[in-house]
Amino acid sequence: MAKPFADLKKIKNRYCLYTSTHIYDHVLQLDILKKNFFAKYPEIEFKFGVRKQIKDFFNLDDTFINIEDLESVKNKFGKVEELTADLKTSPVEKYCIDNDISLVATKERIQGKGAEIVVFTKGNGVVKPLDDMDLTKIRRIFGPSLIIDPPDFLHNIKGKFIIGVNCWQIFYAASKNLPTFLITSIEGTSLFEKMFPLQKKLNL
Repeated sequence: MAKPFADLKKIKNRYCLYTSTHIYDHVLQLDILKKNFFAKYPEIEFKFGVRKQIKDFFNLDDTFINIEDLESVKNKFGKVEELTADLKTSPVEKYCIDNDISLVATKERIQGKGAEIVVFTKGNGVVKPLDDMDLTKIRRIFGPSLIIDPPDFLHNIKGKFIIGVNCWQIFYAASKNLPTFLITSIEGTSLFEKMFPLQKKLNL
């Protein structure tokens, strides 16, 4: 098996992994796991090309570049590669496995902040949103008072429990070690389990 990045020139060890996805959680997953990229391949200078809208939304650092500018800076990299996958596999999960990069983000799970039970009902891609019957099941398990899809979760993250389908908010909460429950779906469940081994799945 050829070593990843073996074709990079020693004098040009800059590598750009880019994605044109509109799915916010894929970009957030890269941000959460980038430290594992650096640890595995310290000799490589990684950059991640993503859409400007998503980069600005998460206020990502200069490890991330705007994909809209990528064409003009391609010659600064030894290699430029696109992040791809099928509908059943998370592209970030597939890439990390293929390149022997650890998928573990954190092994902590702390006590929640506040008393709120926060639920995110809308996912992405092939993920089916929660309906009224799903919310009824969640109320039976966690109690009647739920906060549904709070709008400013990125800057006001709190909750005794955070529950939801595969979405960036669930990965964000888990990356902060808050008690998080991912409602199982086709895409994202396997990656969530690997990234956050102490967090929980919820079957409805």
